[in-house]
Amino acid sequence: MLTLEALERVLSEYVDRYVPAMLRRGYHLLLAKGGKDYQHLPEQSLFTHIINGVFGLARFLRFVVEQGIPIHGLDEAALRKAIALYTVHEVHKLPDVEPIGSTEFAIPLERLREEYEALGLRDFADVDEHLMRAANVHKRSTRHGDLLLTLEENAPLLELLVRLADGLASIKSLEMCYKHS
Repeated sequence: MLTLEALERVLSEYVDRYVPAMLRRGYHLLLAKGGKDYQHLPEQSLFTHIINGVFGLARFLRFVVEQGIPIHGLDEAALRKAIALYTVHEVHKLPDVEPIGSTEFAIPLERLREEYEALGLRDFADVDEHLMRAANVHKRSTRHGDLLLTLEENAPLLELLVRLADGLASIKSLEMCYKHS
């Protein structure tokens, strides 16, 4: 079960170690939202998008914990994995990523692991490459085979937490939440 203490500890470690790692890798110089591909959204750097999602997810989970809402499988380890997966959920937007198929989400497993290692995320949470690629595939995609290939028992919960963080990172206003519900 996730506790408020664990949530704070995980966030503190994330900010101390992985915010600087993303800045060193130039995430603040890459566009994640806005531009020609996402004209309906305001521009957001990859760094801003990731931080908005991590803290949006943390705020939501704080509410869940404070309200005593039980979520099967949600503990500190799951939180760490979800945040780590969300941190690399836009690897397909890095300029040096070459897809191996006809979809932008067909990222070589080695390239996903390389980015994960470069950020130092293995020390934060260890997840397999199939789960990393599944986190890169957006919910509206028809390509979710990596969820079947991962050995992670908690894969559906982790994928849901990544999608939740991604949605929270892109919200422009509270009205946007109600228009799509």
